[in-house]
Amino acid sequence: MKCHGANGDGAGHAEMKIKPADLRSDAVQKLSDEELYKTIAYGVGHKEYAHAFAERGLSAKEIADIVTYIRKFAKTPKKAK
Repeated sequence: MKCHGANGDGAGHAEMKIKPADLRSDAVQKLSDEELYKTIAYGVGHKEYAHAFAERGLSAKEIADIVTYIRKFAKTPKKAK
């Protein structure tokens, strides 16, 4: 998770021309698992940097595992007092 940062905030590479997505954001977390999968596997939705990790050799299981990992960055709702 070098590009997106250890905590998923998108600050993994300060020297990049584009800022990686904040995996904790509502915009990312509201995507369906299928949309996340297609984004990671095929670069769907990326305008400046297409991931296309399926073409780089990741298996379907590995990509699905990344989707599961991204879900762990979801903000947990605060408990009402």
